[in-house]
Amino acid sequence: MERFEHGGDVYNIPGIKYDFSISCNPLGIPGPVREALCSHTELYSRYPDTKCRRLRRSISDHLGVPEEMILCGNGSADLINRICSCFRPEKVLVTAPSFSDYQRCTELYGGKVDEYPLHPEDGFLVKSDILDWITEETDIAFLCTPNNPTGQLIGHDLLCDISARCEESGTLFVLDECFLPFTEGRSMLDVIKRFPHTIILRAFTKLYSMAGIRLGHIIGDPGLLEKISPYGGEWSVSIPAQVCGIRALELEPGWTVRTREYVSQEARRMCDRLKALGLEVFPPAANYILVRSPVPLAEPLKSRGILVRNCSNFTVLDEYYIRIGLLDETADGILIDAVKEILDDNR
Repeated sequence: MERFEHGGDVYNIPGIKYDFSISCNPLGIPGPVREALCSHTELYSRYPDTKCRRLRRSISDHLGVPEEMILCGNGSADLINRICSCFRPEKVLVTAPSFSDYQRCTELYGGKVDEYPLHPEDGFLVKSDILDWITEETDIAFLCTPNNPTGQLIGHDLLCDISARCEESGTLFVLDECFLPFTEGRSMLDVIKRFPHTIILRAFTKLYSMAGIRLGHIIGDPGLLEKISPYGGEWSVSIPAQVCGIRALELEPGWTVRTREYVSQEARRMCDRLKALGLEVFPPAANYILVRSPVPLAEPLKSRGILVRNCSNFTVLDEYYIRIGLLDETADGILIDAVKEILDDNR
């Protein structure tokens, strides 16, 4: 696998019927968002509002933060790239494993990463000793809660301690909360004003299954956002993306409540079924499950038209680990049957 390969690349793989390699909402894109996308076509010949004024107002109302603390972008990947392009960090802290774009963007602009190792015997949890890894030489710390691909939350008290340490060391702390709405975990939004060096990253990609529409945002100190903003394209957030984002937020809190209920129930069911097959399962807080198998599963599943996230290009993990994004109950059952067949063939 390529070092920074992601899930969801079905375009060069013929015969894929079920894509478990992504981790979007298994409920799919909300119907009203699809309707909004199709019913505002008369707007699409205009240039977009570069400041995303209506969208930022909607996000502000939804999250309870001032509009000037919100910067929108073309998905979280765009915003991570902007941050690294703006600050050109020489030394960045990430966990291993974690989302590869933190490292990719760091190295793109000449920086190097320190990898705080997460261990399977500890359930891949981030512990308080990570504070010792944040020094005055650390330019940026990227953390994800729940972490991708392990699915584990970072405790709120520890996150506050990390933010405080970053204030002391002058380190920019970028906290990726893109998967947090799937969980009961507590956001740092309610304390972010205490920590000017902390930026929260969120996206519409996962919760609203809008991966192809490309829409994300960061929340942080207005002065920081003013520095970061020019490093994106002038019209990076399209009118269709802004329309969809505004409509998606009008569905709250009902959409998030419904999603959490389904994900919680289906994740428990899938974890039980995977364990019954003899696999090592790391119960997640989010809508994807990290699994370790006694035999590699990614390629045999692919030959059956099923794509899962091969985790062999994550630091610490190998080809025996896969990440499974939840789909509907029928598709999830097909995956279970295929895994059982592969395991039986290797016994």
